[in-house]
Amino acid sequence: MSAAERPVRPFLAPFAFLAVATIAVLLLRPLVHPKHSATTPSTTTTRAKVAIARTPASYTVRAGDTLDGIAARTGVSVATLQKLNPGLSATSLFLGQKVRLR
Repeated sequence: MSAAERPVRPFLAPFAFLAVATIAVLLLRPLVHPKHSATTPSTTTTRAKVAIARTPASYTVRAGDTLDGIAARTGVSVATLQKLNPGLSATSLFLGQKVRLR
């Protein structure tokens, strides 16, 4: 049997399955990942105040901590950490060192 004589039928099932799966993904994606709704400024401000109130005053450096890691864990930017802790060096953090967060 030459290539021109081969039936196409065995290839239709996988193709049909992929086509149906692609269409299903395109149709269901908005339901799974809805767009973010717009928030009012007052809601955003309230959330920010709550986040500040929950932030502890200081952080104790643990093994493996970096300034970026501390910033990510505590929600305080690296620039703010450096501003609050003038002697703090990003390359030399010591175990047990206290870092001011507010």
